[in-house]
Amino acid sequence: MTRFAMCVAVLAACGGDDGAKIDAAGSGGQQDAPPPTVQAVTCPATPAATVMTSGFMFSPMSTPITQGQIVQFVMPASHDVVPGHVPSDTSIADPGLMVNFSETKCLMFTQSGTYGFHCGPHSFNGTITVQ
Repeated sequence: MTRFAMCVAVLAACGGDDGAKIDAAGSGGQQDAPPPTVQAVTCPATPAATVMTSGFMFSPMSTPITQGQIVQFVMPASHDVVPGHVPSDTSIADPGLMVNFSETKCLMFTQSGTYGFHCGPHSFNGTITVQ
């Protein structure tokens, strides 16, 4: 048997169908995760809304916007924004809805619904309602 024939025989023996399918993208048939519904974006000159804090509350506490609009969050050193359900509601806890202490961050909301968030250390709540 020639060296070439041996290589072909070895490759053929290893190339059996084990049931795994590879799609055109090479992902093994796995589906991509759905796109995030809250995305950090560059802040525009005039966002649809701005959320800040006033004492121990978000101001405003509830912010209505339309789908695709951008909300600017301006957090001081003592407060942050953490995703989470507001007590007694069915709000969306999107992991993209996060703003660190002392951070100004703009977030675009791409899906309708009510997004709940709170201050991590102080637990006061807020919502963004996307129409």
